[in-house]
Amino acid sequence: MQISKRLRTFLVFLALVLLTLVGIKYLFPVLTPFIIGLLIAYLIEPPVKWLEERIRLPHWLEKKGILSARPLAVTLVLVTTLIVGGIILTFSFARLYLEAKELLVDLPEKLVGLAREAERLFFQVQARLQLPEGFWEQPWLRPESLMETAGGFLQDFLQRLLNLFRGFPIFLINLFLSGLAAYFFSRDKEKLSAFLFSLLPQEWREPARRLQGAVVLSTLNFLKIQVMLATITGLVATFFLGLFGFARPGLVGVLTGILDLLPMVGPTTLFLPWAGWNFAVGDFFRGLLILGILLIILGMRQLSELRLLGKRLGLHPLSALFSVYLGFRLFGVYGLFAGPVVFVMLRSFYYGVLPLLEREGRS
Repeated sequence: MQISKRLRTFLVFLALVLLTLVGIKYLFPVLTPFIIGLLIAYLIEPPVKWLEERIRLPHWLEKKGILSARPLAVTLVLVTTLIVGGIILTFSFARLYLEAKELLVDLPEKLVGLAREAERLFFQVQARLQLPEGFWEQPWLRPESLMETAGGFLQDFLQRLLNLFRGFPIFLINLFLSGLAAYFFSRDKEKLSAFLFSLLPQEWREPARRLQGAVVLSTLNFLKIQVMLATITGLVATFFLGLFGFARPGLVGVLTGILDLLPMVGPTTLFLPWAGWNFAVGDFFRGLLILGILLIILGMRQLSELRLLGKRLGLHPLSALFSVYLGFRLFGVYGLFAGPVVFVMLRSFYYGVLPLLEREGRS
């Protein structure tokens, strides 16, 4: 009987995981505002709860159902969050748009300089390693071919980034919809939770509550912490790059934050090749500065992670690598983020729900 119950619960969870994967692939683009609204509702829950406990309203207002503490607390926190977040995002997007546009204009000239430096570097390598004369004659090894490929990739990336910035008004509309969804999610949290549990059979409700506590909350917590760490990484990179006079620190900071969100990638993927290039062309001071900024970023991130987690919440490197690969193969770009989240759900289920069922079976 114990094995049967565990197997049944495990099969239910696998069905939920499959539904989640299908939802990510087909429903995520459509339901994005509501998913973001759910995440916002989770993020604002601590200040809402704190404010709800301290708001004192006349009893006749609550008795007649005109106004209660929870909706008022949700409204105050959510409006403040959306106004402050909207202002910050507007100025940030405007600044990043200008930096990306300037870089796109200057890109051809910079690529010519990079090709010249790369050619000089290749000839130095050939002279020191005594490579055969025709070594660099291979089409894919020629400096101009490499620069053309890299330049095309960078130009395409910047053009896509500009198109993304041009869609900022649509983003604000989606943010408004997410705010409305977050209001109703947060205000009616208990009612929605009770309604969803009432749809389940009686014998499934207790495992579902355990599943919610062990999996859903840990997954949302994982997402929240990863976003916070990526934001800290991007802000630290932007600050120190701007402090030391590097061009377009905001754009590089955003790219650093995005890379930090990807497991097994991180800011090292950007900063180490950047520093290596500066060392190769003889700019040792600039290369050392970039390495120093990278060490500061990694140190600040590690301290922030320890403070936020108390212990590491991330996946094992092999699991992270497999989750990224599998997610990308199944869902494309969305899978880079969805894969690790699904693996966190599986791990939370394994460590959270199964031990509870084992103890229940023994008792």
